[in-house]
Amino acid sequence: MSTVSNTRFHECGPQNKSEVKNNPIDVFVKYTTEKHYSFAKAIYVLGVDVPRALGLMSENNQTATIIKENATLFKLSRSPAVFFNAVNTTIRTSWSYLTGNPIANGNEKVAKVKPLSQVVRDAAGIVNPVNEMATFLTKAILFIPKASIHTLKGVNGIALTFLMGWKTCESVHTLGKNRVCDLTNDEAIVARQTEINGTLLKIVAEVSYVAIGVIMTLAVFAGVAVNPLVLTALSATTVVFSILEFSYKNLLEEKQINLG
Repeated sequence: MSTVSNTRFHECGPQNKSEVKNNPIDVFVKYTTEKHYSFAKAIYVLGVDVPRALGLMSENNQTATIIKENATLFKLSRSPAVFFNAVNTTIRTSWSYLTGNPIANGNEKVAKVKPLSQVVRDAAGIVNPVNEMATFLTKAILFIPKASIHTLKGVNGIALTFLMGWKTCESVHTLGKNRVCDLTNDEAIVARQTEINGTLLKIVAEVSYVAIGVIMTLAVFAGVAVNPLVLTALSATTVVFSILEFSYKNLLEEKQINLG
């Protein structure tokens, strides 16, 4: 079947979109357009923070400083929208829990009654956009006392540890279900192996976020001194493996071809 399909492709050209996969350029363009805030973070983490941490770029490089400041502001500018979305989600989840009415949030396809654990999880999701809004406002519009920002970072560290720890547990659970050796259908085996590989990449990023959350919490509330190189390495890890996960998933997807 594979030979026939390949022969048909080479002799007659692509007959439908399923015969052509995305290439790295397709994926890069998709990443910059769909994940533009993540792309901004990648610019200043990999393009500025990492070279500075490795001694490849001077801290006094004004061009790099301007790039980082603007990329950071652009990333932080999403925080009001993320905040309102997180609040709305928490309100809906709380209403479902209190009234017993099923709802579907975000990309959920099936409406369910939300448990208290989901309410707590959604409420914790409000903390990060609040922290980002405070940082954005301080940098772009008004002054917020450093003590307040410092404490908020610690609270954000706790929330980040909680949320990413939860996501890591979910990812580990995903790895434990439907073992490849139990499958007999070739397509199911390929799909499951693809899911496993993508999940492993996701776990590395999630664990790195957990580590960042723990470090932020200890630095703020316990006064633990943190080597900037460690935070830079963890931030770079989250960026790199998030990009790898996105790329891995999208390189396997069919390329959308406009035939008319």
